[in-house]
Amino acid sequence: MSSPAITTVVKMMESLSEDVQEQVAEHLREYLADLQDELKWDNSFKKSQNKLIASAQRAKREIAEGLAKPIAKEPNLSESIEQFRQELIDEEIEINPDEVWVNVRDYVPGREVIW
Repeated sequence: MSSPAITTVVKMMESLSEDVQEQVAEHLREYLADLQDELKWDNSFKKSQNKLIASAQRAKREIAEGLAKPIAKEPNLSESIEQFRQELIDEEIEINPDEVWVNVRDYVPGREVIW
């Protein structure tokens, strides 16, 4: 049984050319797929809400009891390069970038790598 809304949409589409009807139908398919996906996420979120609350409470308790450890911060690119350079200095390793990158390096002005 069709609802009044569906009947209205069908009447609106019947006034369109077949090509336009196909375009509208494709848009509706995509829109309905998105709506179904959103409904799945909403249902999953509702089902997991109690578990999320329990996990948050456990984390707060562990922090209060001193059992939690901070998550190690990942170094960014410049920190990683600086750490690498320091390791080379500490290990007294001499690397000549011109030897390493002889066939790869781009010598266009402004693209130099400063060690």
